[in-house]
Amino acid sequence: MAEIVPPVPPSRAEQMFPTLTPAQLERMEAYGRVRAVQQGEVLVEAGQQAVPFIVVRRGAVDVVRPAGQAETHIA
Repeated sequence: MAEIVPPVPPSRAEQMFPTLTPAQLERMEAYGRVRAVQQGEVLVEAGQQAVPFIVVRRGAVDVVRPAGQAETHIA
């Protein structure tokens, strides 16, 4: 008899930054726009009231928190 193994819940990072399927990306395109982002460009400032919904299709984003004159890497 095979052992039943419960599914492993996704990690917090996987919950916050999931990999979307092509179908999910296609549905989302109706609600936004595609644009290029330059390296080092700030997308959201700490304390910003209206935070946009951002989908990264290619590349990577650093999530940092200001800490005085430095930054703390979050994700």
